[in-house]
Order: sequence, then structure tokens, then C-alpha cells
Amino acid sequence: MSKKLVFIDSSLAAAAIGQSTTAQREALRKAVGKRGIACSTFLRKEFIWRLVKEAFSTANVLRHWDGDTSECLEWLNQDFGGRSSKNILTLVAAILRDKGEMKASELSTELTRIGSAILREYDRRMGSPKHNRANCELGAIKVVVDWRRPYRVSQELEEAESKVTACRVTEIFPGSVEALPNTKTVKKLEKLIGQLDFRCNKCRTIGDAVIAFELPTRAMLVACDRDLEKLGKAISKNVVYVDSIRGLQPRN
Repeated sequence: MSKKLVFIDSSLAAAAIGQSTTAQREALRKAVGKRGIACSTFLRKEFIWRLVKEAFSTANVLRHWDGDTSECLEWLNQDFGGRSSKNILTLVAAILRDKGEMKASELSTELTRIGSAILREYDRRMGSPKHNRANCELGAIKVVVDWRRPYRVSQELEEAESKVTACRVTEIFPGSVEALPNTKTVKKLEKLIGQLDFRCNKCRTIGDAVIAFELPTRAMLVACDRDLEKLGKAISKNVVYVDSIRGLQPRN
């Protein structure tokens, strides 16, 4: 592997394709320098699940909402407080700032369009995945959007997940976590090591560990996660930390 090969955490994918704040895009640019950004199959899977899938799921809720758009967004924010949905709600807020008030159905159409566009842009800029040590099958999926039925994207991804047969993610982990830092991801990994029935739903809970362990030794990973930085250091992987969007916001 070339020393110039640079990967990015899924949290920085939007910045890499110009869809984040100016501050985060600049932070990523400084970390990467003149080197190009490479994509692994697993990182593409993370991008699809954390941003694209959630965009279409949110679009489907908006499409069938009878009340005010603001009420729907408030409900989404209360009911789905995970990191993925927060990313989408940030995107929705940006759409409304740009276009003004919109009906829920109109916002659904716009979110569906953007969800499809950011995936195309991701694939255009990142190119074909150059690394797949974990043999992730989901990251290679071609996502086809039916504009009339955005919910089908989520259904098709979940169906594909149930058909995975050749995953080798367990082969990249050590037999013990004794030498690893005491982070949330490592605690989850400790419970999963050695399990025979290791499905994609479990893999999603330890994404940072997969990213770190499958990173080529001579490559660099740019990430917004201090725990991922600690894990990289413990296993002699080059992980460079940059602030998240929240961390880059001016402090009063």
C-alpha cells in the first residue's frame, strides 16, 4: 500500500464531498493535504447506513405526515435521537434555511433527491473501494432509488443484510482485547469476540474497531473520534484526529 493512501471516518464523508460546514471541510483539507482520499468497502457501507439509509427513512416519514413539518421534525428529534438521525436532521435544517418553509411532502421529495445525489457524489469522488480486508458485502451494494417509494431503499438494504454469507470481519480482530484501550467500542468488541453467529447488526455496533483493524499499516485514517484515535495508537495504526462539526463551532 502507498504511504499516500488516506481513508476517512464515515463522520467526515459529507465534508469530503463538500456537504458539511466550511470549518470542517477546511479541517479535513489540512489533515489530508495534497493526498487523495481512498474509500474502503466497509467505510462505504457505513456511509450508506449512517446517512443515505436514514435520509430515505426520514423522507418516508415526512411523505406520510399529515401535520405541520415542524411537528414532524420535533417528533423525529424526540423519537430517533441516534447519531445517524441527528446527521439527517442537521441536513434537513440546512435545506429549510436555504429554501424556507416547506410542506412535509415537499421536504420528503427534496430529501430523497439529496440522499440520492450525495451517494452519487460520494462514489464519483471516492471511486471504487480500494480495500476490503473484512470482506464486507454490503458496502458494494448499488443503491437504486424509486422516487415514489423512498422507503424501498431501507427495505432493500435490510434484505441485503439478511443475505450476507461471506463476511470475514471476525478474522481481523485479536483473540483478546487485553492490550486495547478501555473504550465503549472495545467493551462491545470484547463481548462479541469468538461468537460464531456474528451478523451485520452486531458489526454496526463496533464500526470503529472494524475501521481501525482493517486499516492498512502504511495508510492514514482521519477521524472525528478520540476513542478511534486511542484504538489506532494501541494497534500501531496512523489515526489523525480532527474536530467534529460541534467541536468546531465557536464557543461563547
